[in-house]
Amino acid sequence: MQGHILTATCVTEGLAIVHTPKAYSALVGSLEVSLSDEGMSRPKLDDDHWDEYYLRDMCEKFCLLFLNELVNKYGPDSVIKARFVERWLAKQNWGDDEKERQKNFAAYINNPHKLNRIGDIVKSIRETSAGMRQLRKARLISKEAATSSSGNIADGSSYGVYLEITMGTEDAGTSGPLLEQQGPRNRDRTAAEQRRRRQHREAVVISDGTRPIGRQDIIEREHSSPT
Repeated sequence: MQGHILTATCVTEGLAIVHTPKAYSALVGSLEVSLSDEGMSRPKLDDDHWDEYYLRDMCEKFCLLFLNELVNKYGPDSVIKARFVERWLAKQNWGDDEKERQKNFAAYINNPHKLNRIGDIVKSIRETSAGMRQLRKARLISKEAATSSSGNIADGSSYGVYLEITMGTEDAGTSGPLLEQQGPRNRDRTAAEQRRRRQHREAVVISDGTRPIGRQDIIEREHSSPT
């Protein structure tokens, strides 16, 4: 993805270091930049039998994975304040007119065969009045649906996640490592193992590639030495 760099190392226990307005804005901003990437097709999301999520750009999937983990842990308020609906969700190809957009959006989110992170995030967003207002303002739901729909509660299962993703421009000539794993937390870790894992999540660097990475892009976690 041209002009786009995202680097992160994190586990679920360390999500607090990116639970900040700056981090949410950066993640949503990265999604927003991806919309203008040349050569990236945006299929109309009107096929009930095909889930396009897994063919999306890796950077999009990384940002959505991270936002979904944050929403699962802290709720949707921060992602709503970062204007996820306005800046990215509403700009997907839902259809050619308002009626078609609302029909395709409802079918996509409520389709039991499309269990992806977009649906998970939206289901949490529409559980709040602020989220429903944003969805209505974006014309993704009708006024009637906004006043009558209660949405669906997202699955609150607890997962551990480890991410190490590096993405550069095509000119860089290299692609970084990608590791994406999800599964139940290991409750049997020793204290020494937990300390070793903490060494890998002391900082997260997030940049949308529109300017050089600076100190303001580095989010560090403060923690005391183990006793």
